[in-house]
Amino acid sequence: VSQSSSVLQPRFCLGNVGLVQRGGARQCRDRSRRRSTFTCVRGSRWHRDEQMSGDAVAHAAVGTHMGIPMAVTAGCLYAAAANVASYVAHEVEIGEQKSRRQLFLVDSIVFVGYTLGGLIVTVAYASGAAVPVINATMVATNLLTNMLLQVVLGITFYSKEMRTGTIIFALAVFQLSHLSPSPRDDCKALMMLSQPIALGWIAAVLAGVVLSSGAVWATWRRPMESMPKILAWSMLISCIATCTDNLASAFKLLHGFWLWAVLFAYAAISFVLLALSSKAPGVCEASLYVPLQLCTQLLLNMLTGQIVWGDKDRLSHPEAYLTSFAICTCSVYVASTNVDVIAAGVMRLRSSRGHMSASRFGQSVLELLASWQALSCADDDPIAQESAADALRMMLTSGYKWNIFPAESLIELIVRSIGDRGTFAASAPLVHWLEQRSFIRKYAHHHADFGKALRGTLDPNELSKLEELEADGEDSPTSDADEEEDTLCTSGLTRHDRVAQP
Repeated sequence: VSQSSSVLQPRFCLGNVGLVQRGGARQCRDRSRRRSTFTCVRGSRWHRDEQMSGDAVAHAAVGTHMGIPMAVTAGCLYAAAANVASYVAHEVEIGEQKSRRQLFLVDSIVFVGYTLGGLIVTVAYASGAAVPVINATMVATNLLTNMLLQVVLGITFYSKEMRTGTIIFALAVFQLSHLSPSPRDDCKALMMLSQPIALGWIAAVLAGVVLSSGAVWATWRRPMESMPKILAWSMLISCIATCTDNLASAFKLLHGFWLWAVLFAYAAISFVLLALSSKAPGVCEASLYVPLQLCTQLLLNMLTGQIVWGDKDRLSHPEAYLTSFAICTCSVYVASTNVDVIAAGVMRLRSSRGHMSASRFGQSVLELLASWQALSCADDDPIAQESAADALRMMLTSGYKWNIFPAESLIELIVRSIGDRGTFAASAPLVHWLEQRSFIRKYAHHHADFGKALRGTLDPNELSKLEELEADGEDSPTSDADEEEDTLCTSGLTRHDRVAQP
């Protein structure tokens, strides 16, 4: 920034620059003229011999403290907009008719919500607060508000893992807000940007955008569940989002032409990011893509803050700060009930490098195969029948435990097995299994008409079978602990066929 008369003419530079307070206005000078302003000490920490004025420090602190409330507001707006669209889509799915005008109104409300949220979070990034903290706060608020709205509106059922992971994420972010770096000195920020390690990291992120773009193109025709495809999209979205987040954080460092140039670049990149973000869930398995993308963006922003903006030098408790980010990442992993990277990796490694018998699931598959082969030779042998039933039970239990058989696939198997009888009418084993469930049993106890109606669906032949099943099971009542496992792994089985609690 050069000075002509009393008018400041801003010019952006990445050389040896320093900021000096004069008359309340921030000006940039060549550091060679003011070498006493900065000194380099151990640990690559920069200290100023001339401290910022009290007004400047107060202004920076106010901007930092305003960033977190704005991030919370943006997260609430994102969640509200998403749930408006989700609620209307849910109503349409169950058969409620919506006119084109109503759908257009919903789309307009969602667009306005996302736009306002984007503008507010941009201001939050530009406030000078640590980008990783702002990003984590916005994501935590989004997830927590989304969970509350989804439960209240009855859109989605949140399991224990999903509720616990979301709450832990919010608590970790609350801790982060008290561990965030102190207000950033814009002088040091400009100097950090000119350091080789910062320029190298920026180049690495841009290279990540290029490489992940190529990976997205190469995996375009792969199925939605393809992990290389999901990884490519997650890395592409995360790298671009990291660029936009940190560009917004640099707004207050720029003036004049360079400020407008960066604003234009930010708007263009944000438009591309919005288009890609709306496309990704349609081409990738959302249950895998969303948590992976969130964790990747959190980590990239945290590393960018450490390397580019020097957050590590302004942390009072760096170990606790990094641990909080680790907790955030683990909580997203816990909340993603369909994702078990470790189990999937172990099973894939064992299946590719070893024999089927190298894992317990593989052993259960081999035992089931052997029992079926024995039945093909002695179909009327009761011992062989019992052995095949035990092998099938063990295979299903092991597959569910290792997430090889998701609950949805087991439900589909049960429905198809019942349909193989030629009818989906009530049967004695199925009604008996329903009556043994704690919820159904307690409800039928208080509402006798429901119990009579349930048994009234059976024909006389099936009703006599039900009485025989009850006679066999009088001395072995089903416990509540067994019922949870039975619900996931069995259907229409007798008391001898129940799955043991692992």
